[in-house]
Amino acid sequence: MFIKKLQAAYIATIIVAALYAILSLNDIIPSNFWALSPEGLYSMELIVLILGIGNTFFALKLFAFGFSKKKLQREFDKTYKKLAIIRQFMMSLALLTCMFVYFSCINVSSTQYIILILLIAMCFCWPSEKERNELEENSKK
Repeated sequence: MFIKKLQAAYIATIIVAALYAILSLNDIIPSNFWALSPEGLYSMELIVLILGIGNTFFALKLFAFGFSKKKLQREFDKTYKKLAIIRQFMMSLALLTCMFVYFSCINVSSTQYIILILLIAMCFCWPSEKERNELEENSKK
């Protein structure tokens, strides 16, 4: 049941991001309203880059870190739920933040590539019973 809830949250994130993009592109929600200086644009690109790439790396490796493995060995169910929620929240927050930055100041060109990277990374973060069972098996070794 927990996996189904995570999958629903995952799909909801994608739907919210798609709706935000559609509404912004059709000028229903204002876009390109954040005028930044060249220094501001550079700072925003840097923040988006760090947020996107950093979150992607951390989310994909979350269950492989030493502290995660130790906790999973001690109490698997509780730790798995906590880490799965953290991973889902991190990816959702990064995607929606990058979408907001991209549509609020369209001049930030690298943001569209970070959004693409985040969407691809989210494909590898799809919560499934198979992943859970493999993690549980590996934590018993």
